[in-house]
Amino acid sequence: MKAIKRIGGILLDILIALVIILGIITTIISLTSNEDGIPSVFGYSPFSIQTNSMSPTLKTGDLIIVKAIDPSSLKVDDIISYYDTIDGENVIKTHRIVSIIDDSTRLYTTRGDNNDVEDNYVLTEVDIIGKYQNIRIPLLGYIIDFFKSKWGFLLFIIIPLAIIFIVQLVGLIKLIVEDNEE
Repeated sequence: MKAIKRIGGILLDILIALVIILGIITTIISLTSNEDGIPSVFGYSPFSIQTNSMSPTLKTGDLIIVKAIDPSSLKVDDIISYYDTIDGENVIKTHRIVSIIDDSTRLYTTRGDNNDVEDNYVLTEVDIIGKYQNIRIPLLGYIIDFFKSKWGFLLFIIIPLAIIFIVQLVGLIKLIVEDNEE
């Protein structure tokens, strides 16, 4: 019986630690997000790849790190993340620069490595979020996307917090009952 209580205590401690870590990560992401909701810590931002347009370099579900940089330092073949509009909705894309037009303003043409044609949208410096830093963690993007969803928040934040609260409440009630019996 003591072994079961000890294992239960260890599991509860691990659960509490995980909830605290997730809470800290969520707080950092929330506090460091700009007005567009993009988190940035010291100029570095994590992005989840949503399509296979950059395959085999980047695959759906990869988590990548992008760094905010001076767009004038970009060159052909750099991989960048940028704002685009698809069906009236603002999205973030990550594609490779295929050409730069340096006229009165710099214009960038991009294409996904897995696409046959260039993107039909020409970028300006204002559209560019940052440059890919060759940091890619396979499949972690799926997990981050799930954490950001309503179900992920419920499953990994709300329910564990509720369990911790109930366990602590039961422990408090047991202490009160034991104290009253003495």
